[in-house]
Amino acid sequence: MLRNVSSVLLLSIVPLFFNANCLKLDLNPGRNLPLLLSANRPIIPTVYLFLDGSGLNAANGLLRMKPSALSDGDAEFVRFNNGPSNIDEAAVVDGVIYAIEADSSNILWISRNRGRDWTSFEPPDDNEDEDLSRVLGCEGAVVIAYDSFSIESEGDHPAYASYDDGRSFQKFYAPGTESLTIQGMDCHSGNLYVASNQGQHLIWSSVQTPGQFTLAASHSSTYETYEGLIAGDDASIGVAEMNGDNYLNYSLNYGKDMQYSGQFPVNYRFEPSGADGGADFGANYTYISMADTLNTQCRIYKFANGQTPPSDAPYAQPSCEEVLELGGIPALLAVKEGVLVSYRSSDATDGGLLLSIDGGLSYQGMGLDQIWAGPGYVSDMAATN
Repeated sequence: MLRNVSSVLLLSIVPLFFNANCLKLDLNPGRNLPLLLSANRPIIPTVYLFLDGSGLNAANGLLRMKPSALSDGDAEFVRFNNGPSNIDEAAVVDGVIYAIEADSSNILWISRNRGRDWTSFEPPDDNEDEDLSRVLGCEGAVVIAYDSFSIESEGDHPAYASYDDGRSFQKFYAPGTESLTIQGMDCHSGNLYVASNQGQHLIWSSVQTPGQFTLAASHSSTYETYEGLIAGDDASIGVAEMNGDNYLNYSLNYGKDMQYSGQFPVNYRFEPSGADGGADFGANYTYISMADTLNTQCRIYKFANGQTPPSDAPYAQPSCEEVLELGGIPALLAVKEGVLVSYRSSDATDGGLLLSIDGGLSYQGMGLDQIWAGPGYVSDMAATN
């Protein structure tokens, strides 16, 4: 369970009941344009905390918070009647929630009314040898992908984009002559960035023309295996791995040439426990979490553009001792109101939540047991505008 560290005012617990329907794949790009209905929908500013109780049982719900109430810990638990049992990865785009279920799933769950009712999208059967692993919002669109990213001639694992609240999806493919393994994916300012195991490792495109990728011209850093990619205003920052250690790469020109910045301490590892978790860009900075699982220590770094190496970068080292054995830091969310960090136990049955309201200089624990006392942890976080 999430352990109680500070007092929380319980606003309400609302049981919600809904039905799930399946959506059909629409391969006609002409029908995948943004809808006026989506643009006119009133969007309630909300921070969503997605839950995974799969260490013992199903979470069957999510937590909602107003950004202005983060420091108070005021939250609302929304219980699912059906839909995803446990959520591994999620995104929120124009108020629509998109979620990938934990413990293997080829289904994308979609809620258009803040978690009340759910529909689903399932890619064609020939993709089912691999589970969906990534979902992210990108300037009014949602993008979903597998770890594998196929070229069109192979075609078994494309990525998908939707521009109409998940009512239809357009598939797109990797560039070049070989399929890729996606090692990191992010979006910023309408551009989709992908780190992979091929070529110069970084590719990017406008989300409005997915598949029309630009390939990096070079990769100066010798650390080429990525575990995370974070795109920001001034730089693309990558967390690379070699022989069990983590390194920081950066590029000031989209990703055309990733430069080496420095090494993280050898006892700290990037441990997001899922695809593209544990780091985020927000309020003009990139925040990257690191876990020392042997000593149950968390560390959250703050980078302007990645040029400053980890040894010289500011960081906070809050207590993550609300779990007996630290397993990782699956989620980090940076918004103007604060920075939220979720950590979990090694057996995934327990977790904790941290909040910084001073730009990442310090963090305090947030107690949510009064709202959600089930076993598990916060697996992902997202916010509406």
